[in-house]
Amino acid sequence: MRVLVLVAGLCLAAAACSKSDADRIGQDTKAAGQDIGAEAHKVGQDPAIKDAGANLKDAGHDAAVALRHDAAVADVKVKDAARTTDAELKKTGRDAHNAAQDAGGKAADH
Repeated sequence: MRVLVLVAGLCLAAAACSKSDADRIGQDTKAAGQDIGAEAHKVGQDPAIKDAGANLKDAGHDAAVALRHDAAVADVKVKDAARTTDAELKKTGRDAHNAAQDAGGKAADH
């Protein structure tokens, strides 16, 4: 943001200056841009920054592996619960059917 303000200020100053002043301001602006580029390159080459990027990549990979594992475990648990629920519902249905038949048979006996 400061660079933008600096460039804007230099542009305004250049508009109000003589040709030689404008040329000097243009050269200063170009030099400032080159300095910013050089510093950005240094940051990109900094081993600590590279290590941080690699650590972030590894952490993302580890999180993805853990998420896939947890999803697989949840899938197995949901399927087991569905099978158990299905079996229990079928048993309850059979029990209700048998009770109804027993009640119907007892009613017919009276």
